[in-house]
Amino acid sequence: MNPTKLQSSDIWLLLSVCYVTGKANKEKIIEAGDFINHAIFTDEEYEGGIKRLLETEYIMEGNNTYSVTNKFKGIWNNGISKKQRVHSQLDALEKVLLK
Repeated sequence: MNPTKLQSSDIWLLLSVCYVTGKANKEKIIEAGDFINHAIFTDEEYEGGIKRLLETEYIMEGNNTYSVTNKFKGIWNNGISKKQRVHSQLDALEKVLLK
């Protein structure tokens, strides 16, 4: 079985889930994504990204909501500064997760 390969838009989606406090529903994730990238996810970016992020275990699902996993938190805590600007966080995550 081939490992799931993330796309750039998946990192944007992952950061959007991370920015939502608590359990993130689709509406809150889209709002966070708009804040981060000043754009709205296409259906393909959203649905495909959710699927890939679940497969890679960077997010988990619960009752139509999503939250980041401990696996992702380990990456976040080891290389991403909460004090960085949002685009710097996005770039740093891309470097780690798209290699």
